[in-house]
Amino acid sequence: MYTLAFLTPLEVAIEYDKDWDLWWWIGAGVVGVVAITIALTVIPLWGWIDRFDSEVGVLIGRIVLAVLALAAAYTLVVLPGTMMRHVQAHENVWWVVIGWLVGGVALITISREYGWLRWLAPSLVGAGLLIGAANDALQRFASWIPTTAAAVLAIIILGIGLLWLKSR
Repeated sequence: MYTLAFLTPLEVAIEYDKDWDLWWWIGAGVVGVVAITIALTVIPLWGWIDRFDSEVGVLIGRIVLAVLALAAAYTLVVLPGTMMRHVQAHENVWWVVIGWLVGGVALITISREYGWLRWLAPSLVGAGLLIGAANDALQRFASWIPTTAAAVLAIIILGIGLLWLKSR
């Protein structure tokens, strides 16, 4: 998982992951579209489930929808960063960001009638983009030195702490 990569203490960071080919990119795109589709449809389907005659059917339907919503939420947070880590040059990460921003805008515009819930999925996309970009930049910087991402993160945290102590 990309978000925990900086916690591996003894591995020197790599510039980018080289294990994806075209089919992996197509698969990641399909998974992203499916996650966005689930995020768009989970609220209307939640209300539609009330039409079932059986209480067991309503319960099973809600459980299935809740699991799908959690899987979509996880995907919206993790997949953008995973895709960024597989782009060869850091300058080309922008096309991953643009694609996910288009998905986030689609989530906002299509789900206008959901009230405040319409901001939940785009917020997850935004969090995924920020976390993914930070992790990607940290990993690429650590590979440039070369050291571990944990060492770079520790130096950054230590430096901020020392600056804070010095300002007091």
